[in-house]
Amino acid sequence: MHFTSRTTSNNTPLSFDFAGKNVTRFGGLPLALDFLRKQKFFDSFVAVFDEFAPRPKPHFRYDNSDLVTQITTSNIAGFCDFHDVDHLKEDPLFMHSVNSVGPASAPTLQRFFDKVQTTSEKQRREKLEGAGLKLEDLPSLSKTDPLLIAPEFMVRLNKALLNKSIEILEHRGDTENIVIDIDSTPVELHGNQQHRAYDAHYGINGYLPILITVNNHPAWVQIAPGAANGAALALLHIRTILQTVKTKFPDALVVVRADTGYNNNSLIQAIVDENARFIIGNNACGGQYQTEAVLKEFSETLATHPNIDSIPKQVLQALCPERFELTPAPIGIGDEERVKFRSSGLLKNYQPKSWTFARTIAYRLQYNSDFKKNGSELNFRFIQTNLNDDEIQRLSNGRGVEKQRSVPEASLETDPAAAHKSIELYEGIFCDRGNDERMNSEWKSSCYASLCSCSGFFANALRMFFSAVSMQAMQLIGCVSMREEDRPTPKKKRRSAKPNVTRAHKARKIFFGPTIRSIREFLIRVPATVTSRKRRIHISLAHMKAPFALAFQRLAQL
Repeated sequence: MHFTSRTTSNNTPLSFDFAGKNVTRFGGLPLALDFLRKQKFFDSFVAVFDEFAPRPKPHFRYDNSDLVTQITTSNIAGFCDFHDVDHLKEDPLFMHSVNSVGPASAPTLQRFFDKVQTTSEKQRREKLEGAGLKLEDLPSLSKTDPLLIAPEFMVRLNKALLNKSIEILEHRGDTENIVIDIDSTPVELHGNQQHRAYDAHYGINGYLPILITVNNHPAWVQIAPGAANGAALALLHIRTILQTVKTKFPDALVVVRADTGYNNNSLIQAIVDENARFIIGNNACGGQYQTEAVLKEFSETLATHPNIDSIPKQVLQALCPERFELTPAPIGIGDEERVKFRSSGLLKNYQPKSWTFARTIAYRLQYNSDFKKNGSELNFRFIQTNLNDDEIQRLSNGRGVEKQRSVPEASLETDPAAAHKSIELYEGIFCDRGNDERMNSEWKSSCYASLCSCSGFFANALRMFFSAVSMQAMQLIGCVSMREEDRPTPKKKRRSAKPNVTRAHKARKIFFGPTIRSIREFLIRVPATVTSRKRRIHISLAHMKAPFALAFQRLAQL
């Protein structure tokens, strides 16, 4: 079909046709896949599938290597649905990149996932029988029971994922400090998916998996029904993860970082037993700071504070109303002055009866006269850790103070060393969990971990697993092809009085490489024309941004 239309600004005629077999939307895909194959990226995952769900040739047209490569490649290209293959097989470069016989069909992919589902169910049934239970007893199991959610097939796939994340760390040379982040994330489901449950906290029916990352690389995915206890899920695998990491990096400082939902004595004890460190949120005193122990701490501190004049009187009166009184503002002066205050400090010798050992408790206090929570302008957040002073300096390296969110001069602490330590703990180490939150968001959105359309529980777990694999692949491509000096800097200035750089941005930048979206859009999905010759396939790429054009050249030279 040919047709013309006057659509340009100068009325230049345009001609269209649909005979574009020499046009591709994936100009960078062959180079990326060639690099991954040379790195033997898929081999460890394929070995697990070959062990538990073999597909040998010639009995099957597509073996496990073909299907693992195709599923990961489809995710990298941005087409995660099984039926997207009907469109992808029309693309000349996708056809050449995946395998020699072309991509497998949607029914073949569905049978592959069904095989994983039936194999995992068989393993679960055998474990139940070994424990003296039957399938009818499944509803009575807890949502975090390994008999319900962790068959050997899934565990072995996650071990391969963990080992691959360690290989990426070695490739980057990022092995001095190892931070293991744990976080739960809701995945809403529609339809009749197996083991979905209602989660009142998020108000959804779905799953509540945990994603464990090692230095911001996905390393373990444990799926569970909604409202599952994240700390109990982490406890299933934390010893395996820590032992693997510490065996590989015996001299590294290994730290487990998580929010308050993982304030669990059993989990913390397991971390300590493995000779690792932790920095975990803590709802000290049941989340209420107005208790005798905490108020006594503030009262004693403020009584000897050398810089008492640097603390707003409203904050002092809110903390210790019996010692500080505010003078009423004169009538007719106008609105009360808005006060904002932020400080970090330590609670000394804090050990509730339920704890087996004392821990360092750091807090962040925010006072905002315009905002009230639970009837107070004060907002306290607590964290707990077993990091010593040298380890805090090694891990934070001054980033907390550099952010200038809290400054030692305005701290409630009387000891400058304690004020500095609390800022490094909270602002420098714990608040860097924001990087893990970004990775979690990319895993769900850019890698499609939340698109669970299979009816089987373990088939959906496999989809989340492949999302983590594709994320690892793109992170590896990004870290070897792009350098920190290539990172573009913003050239536009704000039109308002607010500056481009906030206080938190004054700290040294941590380079994690380009985002998953950037790698896909500017390095993989590059429009190109394809010319097939007898001995060579010539690809003519569209214009690429300078950093990614340089990254493309680096990738070609590896």
